[in-house]
Amino acid sequence: MPFVNLPVDAPAKLATLVGHRMGQQPTRCLTRDEDVDVRLLAFSCGEGLVDTRCAADTLYLVLEGMAQVTCGNRRVALCAGEVLRVPAKVAHSVTGEGGFKMLQIALGDACAPDGVFDAHGLGVLG
Repeated sequence: MPFVNLPVDAPAKLATLVGHRMGQQPTRCLTRDEDVDVRLLAFSCGEGLVDTRCAADTLYLVLEGMAQVTCGNRRVALCAGEVLRVPAKVAHSVTGEGGFKMLQIALGDACAPDGVFDAHGLGVLG
């Protein structure tokens, strides 16, 4: 699994590698592999992912702020440092009351959202 867009000369805090931009969902892809898709995502207040469905299990690790993952009627709140697995093919949304940053790790095929798409193929809310 080739890693890309990561520092090699000096360590860096993961959350600093992507920044908030109101009205945009900055994404930094960290892998180039068909079996694993690792992305850093940053969302401003009121933004997030909607109607996202991945072909395989997906992990969400919140790096900064707080996020809520909604699967059907179930809503799970995540704080910085917490991780949640969403099973394959389960439609879900990720939102936050304030800005937040997270690491998304999708196994198998990359996410195939059913919602609005941005340049990176992510369903976005905002």
